[in-house]
Amino acid sequence: MGFNRISVFASRYTDPILTFTFKERRSKFYVPRFFLQDQSWVSNQTTCYAHKQSEHVGHILIHFLYTGEYQALEIDYPTLDNRKTSAELAIAVQVLLALGYWRLPKLEELFHSKIESLSKSFHIYDILLLVDRELENAGLENTKDQEEWLENFLMTSLNVALEDKSVDCTDLSIFKKLRHIRLIQFFATKFFESFVSQVLIKNEDDQNSNVESQDTDSVSAIIITPTTSSSDKFESLA
Repeated sequence: MGFNRISVFASRYTDPILTFTFKERRSKFYVPRFFLQDQSWVSNQTTCYAHKQSEHVGHILIHFLYTGEYQALEIDYPTLDNRKTSAELAIAVQVLLALGYWRLPKLEELFHSKIESLSKSFHIYDILLLVDRELENAGLENTKDQEEWLENFLMTSLNVALEDKSVDCTDLSIFKKLRHIRLIQFFATKFFESFVSQVLIKNEDDQNSNVESQDTDSVSAIIITPTTSSSDKFESLA
């Protein structure tokens, strides 16, 4: 009877158990240190961690560490209630922002798709305000990449909505309701770039129009004023 050789220096089953609590502090989550070996914030001297995210977010993160799969806690709204979908979208944004700290690339890709899918149920302005609220309330560090993805997602969604004549996106007062400074700066920059681009295009069109007008005037002058030779003059006088 053969034996399988163990190629690791220490068994993962002897690793210390780390304890996690989240915002509500109702429950404790337990994870072997082995599952967090790729996380830069895990310390050999610390076994208890408290996080700002909700337990909904915590469950998704911990479950993915154990299984590599997505699972969420049930949200206490009727299945067809739009508030449930809104809550799911809010949690999805919260998870994405948490992934600036918890480095789980596959889960991040999954939540890009999830946010895009859930957003289809809402007007772009509702999505904009929801993302703004979550960004303002997050208070997290190292979220630059996640915020950039959300900004580009919102800009793309806004462009799609503007091209869709069935969607009313003419009330720009919505942008006065934004609170998150970085998001405000992002849209201010995009709108200014768009304005400058339109001005440059208009100036170029005006210049082309003037050139065409000058060319037309020159052609008209040539046609209206024919050139006559001296012999023509003598013949006409005869």
